[in-house]
Amino acid sequence: MTGVFSSRVFRLREARNVLSAGLLAAAVAMPGEAAEGTLVVAVNQEPQDLAAQGAYKEINAPGLRNVIETLIAADPVTGKFRGVLATDWEVVDDSTIRMNLRQGVSFHDGTPFNAESAAFAVNFVWSADNAFTIQEYGGPGTITATPTGDHSIEIVSSEPDPLLEFRLSLSGVSSMKQAEENPAAHFDTPIGTGPYKFVEWVPGQYWNAEFNADWWGLSADDAYGTATPAFQELRFVFRPEDGARSAMAQSGEAGLAMFPSPDDCAAAMDMDGLKCLSGPS
Repeated sequence: MTGVFSSRVFRLREARNVLSAGLLAAAVAMPGEAAEGTLVVAVNQEPQDLAAQGAYKEINAPGLRNVIETLIAADPVTGKFRGVLATDWEVVDDSTIRMNLRQGVSFHDGTPFNAESAAFAVNFVWSADNAFTIQEYGGPGTITATPTGDHSIEIVSSEPDPLLEFRLSLSGVSSMKQAEENPAAHFDTPIGTGPYKFVEWVPGQYWNAEFNADWWGLSADDAYGTATPAFQELRFVFRPEDGARSAMAQSGEAGLAMFPSPDDCAAAMDMDGLKCLSGPS
């Protein structure tokens, strides 16, 4: 496997997107190929948690967007917002967005993704009472969502907020059933709709996820990112030391190492099978 140093952390939901640009030979499945093997990513720290509200955390929770998806996301090339679990939407005014949601999608626990669960997710993540860290990206008002049909919702900010779309691109959508019945598990056992399903978190060592053969994006023609995930397993190994992460890439133990030192990046230029990448996160 080609080793890659990354000088900035990437959203590893882009094992379909950003990673494919840096790991072309190693990370992108050719059309018709089945997901196989394990992509090991050496990350610089253990997650604070794996809650849906942390889907925006590219440093504290790398890889989470492979499991937890968002309603919309910013295209890494154009910067424009694209649908993920939302298919289309209308910005009514600075306080209101109306969304149509993707149909035929299920959470990893088998429960349906629909207007009820989507509205619940928005309200849960942006609740001032829950006081999640995503509030650091909160706007001038309170964000709430209401179902307007089986697969449509209206999202409202209590105060005009021209960045409402941006805020919705940050927050993940996870199982309503889990949040209602076992809210503590929401923080360390994520249940989403993404191309990978959470397997386990071994404190101090790693967390991993396995390919979701029932992912909606395998049959959709408008999935956000690469429609065929390349790996059967993703494993995020916690290595706080720069040298340890770099050594994992150099030895082939890891396919991607986050935050190499400038010296390691320079050295990688002279090593076969190694690349040092820098780009938008």
